[in-house]
Amino acid sequence: MKTTNLTRAAALIAALALAAPAFGQTIDIDGSAGAGASGSAGGNASGSVNANVDANVGAGSDTDADTATSSDSADADTDSDTGLTGTVGAVIDPLTVRTDADLETYAEATVSSDERVQDVNVTEDEVSIEYDERAHLFGVFPILVTATATVDSEGKVSVRYPWYRFLMSTQQEALEASANAEVRAALSGDASATLDAQAKARALAALHRAMKAQFDADVSASADAEAEASN
Repeated sequence: MKTTNLTRAAALIAALALAAPAFGQTIDIDGSAGAGASGSAGGNASGSVNANVDANVGAGSDTDADTATSSDSADADTDSDTGLTGTVGAVIDPLTVRTDADLETYAEATVSSDERVQDVNVTEDEVSIEYDERAHLFGVFPILVTATATVDSEGKVSVRYPWYRFLMSTQQEALEASANAEVRAALSGDASATLDAQAKARALAALHRAMKAQFDADVSASADAEAEASN
């Protein structure tokens, strides 16, 4: 994890003291603030990769797919629903993942492709991603907190927020519903007692899409509300 929930909680208390004059801004749990509708606040943009792939990850898939490449090095986050730009500029597609090493590379690319991704964890039975999402402290002050979405070996997704969630209003139910729908579509009934490497990569891509979509939707809703209030 790039930052611990305990550290974020402590910083949240400190940030709260400054929240009143900053009303209308998004307060990152790390104490920084940014424009509420810009979508640029939050997340650590450090180049470090913190993807943990368990050594017991299942064997790769038999799917016959050529490694996807891209002639342009444009932002893969906007150019493809599933592909990510790797460290050498090649687009890594979850459908090309066959081995544990491929999965590790894909997990690392997921972390480095999006500053709001705080961590990715893959074990024998689960895949999880930690992502900065918007919330409202006491239902009023917009903040960023790290939500964790986890898909189990049966393809079921659960979403949890930090222990201090009771202080915030969140989109937890909506996020969990959309993430479950994305994962079901991505796995297409391929989930088994032990997910193979490719299934885990597809599940990870689905979780990432759902969490990014929720963040973007919250930013858009906030911008619409601010525009309406200013009229």
